[in-house]
Amino acid sequence: MRKLIVLGLALGLAGCAATQEQQSANRALFEETVPVCNGEASCKMGWAVARNWVIQNCGMKIQNITDTYIETYGSAGNSTALACRVMGEPRGADSWAMVIKTGCANIFGCVPDAWESAIRFNREVGLAVAQGEVSAQPEADATP
Repeated sequence: MRKLIVLGLALGLAGCAATQEQQSANRALFEETVPVCNGEASCKMGWAVARNWVIQNCGMKIQNITDTYIETYGSAGNSTALACRVMGEPRGADSWAMVIKTGCANIFGCVPDAWESAIRFNREVGLAVAQGEVSAQPEADATP
């Protein structure tokens, strides 16, 4: 019986270590992929996509929204519904980082997963921002 308890504790601690490693990897990937818009066109595109992403992917309705801030209601009780907040952080003249925070009221986790959702947000909004920057580039003169 004592061996079973020790084995159970060892497996439990190994599971915690794997979870900590995964959280560290998720945090690093999240920080590497935070979308940053540069200029009016890419920022408008980025915030429009961010708003639509929150509407489609967060489990709570939008409570507050401005040009640089989107916040849903928080999840209540033991809800696994994803609550989201996107904040614009100035990064210089006409440059903004769009930082999302996700979470829920359930200690066992959110549905969908909070970290995976934040990373997906970064990728999707980052792609839109990049497309906005490309479309804002002046076209080359077609005449020789």
